[in-house]
Amino acid sequence: MISLNGSEAYLRKKEKKVHNRLIENNINMNYPISRWLKNYILPLTTVTILLLFNACGSKQASSSEANGAANQNDFRSDTATVQTAKVQPHDFTREVSSTGNLVAKQHAQLRTLVPGKITKVNVDIGDHVKKGEVLLQIRKRNYQLALEQAEASLAQAKARYNNAKQDYERIKNLYEAGSASEQQRDQAQSAYEQAKAALKQTRAARDDASQKLDDTTIQAPYDGVITQRLVMEGGYANTGAPAFEITDLSVLEAEMDIPEKYAGSIPKGLNAKITFLANFTPYEGVISHVNPSIDTGTGTFTIKVRVKNSDYKLPNGLFCTGSFELPTLKNKPAVPEGALNEDEGQTIVWVIKDGKAYERQVTKGVSQGDWVMIDKGLKIGERVAVSGTSVLIDGYPVKTEGNNISAARSLEK
Repeated sequence: MISLNGSEAYLRKKEKKVHNRLIENNINMNYPISRWLKNYILPLTTVTILLLFNACGSKQASSSEANGAANQNDFRSDTATVQTAKVQPHDFTREVSSTGNLVAKQHAQLRTLVPGKITKVNVDIGDHVKKGEVLLQIRKRNYQLALEQAEASLAQAKARYNNAKQDYERIKNLYEAGSASEQQRDQAQSAYEQAKAALKQTRAARDDASQKLDDTTIQAPYDGVITQRLVMEGGYANTGAPAFEITDLSVLEAEMDIPEKYAGSIPKGLNAKITFLANFTPYEGVISHVNPSIDTGTGTFTIKVRVKNSDYKLPNGLFCTGSFELPTLKNKPAVPEGALNEDEGQTIVWVIKDGKAYERQVTKGVSQGDWVMIDKGLKIGERVAVSGTSVLIDGYPVKTEGNNISAARSLEK
C-alpha cells in the first residue's frame, strides 16, 4: 500500500503541472474561473486519487493475507503419505566369502652343500619323489680321499692318546710312592692333556670329512614333486648353489582376509567350500588357523584354509574362493530393504511414531531376501517408513497407508 505522504507529493506535482499549463495559455489565475479551478477542481482531484491508491493498497494486502491463509491451509492438507512396516524378529543365515591362492604347506629349495662336478641328475620338473631318494650326485672321489686321510690321522691321534694316558698313570703312581718327582708327574699330565685334545680335534676332522662325503648327494627331505630344476649334469656346483625346488602337494593352504565384523564368529575347524575360476571341481576345506590380530590398515584378519590334495590334482598357487557358512543369528531386528536410505555414508531409517516421522541412524548387518538385519538403532516392534521417504522432514506429521504387506509376506517366506 502506497503511503499518504507519497500521494500528497504526487498530487502537488500534478497541481503544479496544471498551473503551468494555465500560465502557458495566458490564463489569469485571478479570474473567477481560475479561482474556481484552484479552489474546487484541484482539491477534488487530489481526494479522488488518494481514494484510488488506498483501494489498491487494501486489495494487495487482502490478496497477500488470502494467499498466506491459502498456503497455510495447503501445508496442513499436504501432509506426506507413507507406507510402513514393523521391525520384526528374523533368523539370518550368514555366509562369508573370501579369495586367496592355494600354496603347498611344505616346499623347499634344495641347495648343494659342497662344491664339485655334478656327475648325476636323477630327476626333472614334475617328477614325484619319495623321502630319501637321491636327486643329485657330486663327484665323490676327492671327498672319499679326504675321509680316508682324516681316519688315518684319527688312528694316529688315538695311539698317541693311549700312550700319553699310560705314561701319565704310571708316573702318577710312582709320584705317589715317592719314586718320581713332582716335575715328572706334571710333564706326564701335560702330555696326556695334549694328546686328549689332539684326539678330539682329529675326530672332529674325520666327522667333517664324512659329512662332506655324504653331502655329495642331495636327497628328497620328504615325499613331494620336483617343481624346479636348476642344475645340469656335467656342470660344476658351488657351495650353496640352488639345485631343486621340492613341493609337497598333498596338503595345500590358502590365506584369506576376512572383514573385522566377523571377528570371533569364525572358529578354527569350520568347514569351507573351495571353488576355482579354472576348470576344477569344488573341494572341501577346513579352517586350520585364525589370526587373532586385526590389521588396522585394512580392517581385516587372516585365516588359513587347508585342503587335502592327496591325488595331486590341484596345482600349487591356484587362485580360489572360500565360502564359509556361519552359525545362524536368531531373532534379530529386521526391516524391509526399502526402509533403508543411504546419506553420505550413513544408513538412515524413518521411524513413524505418534503420527510423526523421525530420522534415525542405524547400523545394518547381513541381508536375506528383501530383509536386512539391523545391528544397532532399532528395536523389534517399532514401525518404519518403507515408501515416500524422500519428502519426509524430521519431526513433521505424516499419514500412513497401512503396512507393507508385500514385505511382510517376504519375511514369512
